[in-house]
Amino acid sequence: WKKVLTNINMIAIAAGALLYWFRVVLPAPLQNTMSTVGNMMGPMGMLLAGMAIAEKPLREVFCTRRNYLPTVCPLVVLVLLWVCHASSWVADGKNILMTVYLAAITPACATVTSMAQLYDRDAAHSSALYVLTTLLSIVSMPVMIGLFDLLL
Repeated sequence: WKKVLTNINMIAIAAGALLYWFRVVLPAPLQNTMSTVGNMMGPMGMLLAGMAIAEKPLREVFCTRRNYLPTVCPLVVLVLLWVCHASSWVADGKNILMTVYLAAITPACATVTSMAQLYDRDAAHSSALYVLTTLLSIVSMPVMIGLFDLLL
């Protein structure tokens, strides 16, 4: 528990929650700094993923069958939702499920690559998944949304 509670991320979440609950307004220079750091997160993730993918040839990314497994998951989720008739469980269930399903069909995020690098795992493989799912999502997301509308 000590390791969890003293994790810098947990401390930041607690500090943010306290600032929100007590309606503390930070000084303008601090707000501007936090905003700048927040605006940097997306490009920094892309930079990390790009550095990691540079380690593997693109031929290996696209020709490795194992890399395509995450692209099948949205189809599995859709079939499960259809078989369970999940849209009828609550009022306006189809719209609620569409929101959840959009999260399931989006590409793998760059955070996975960052975490893999941080914990000395296979960052090149995770970045390969990131690049592959991002490129395939150009076609797969509209198809999956069309199938969602057709089945549910």
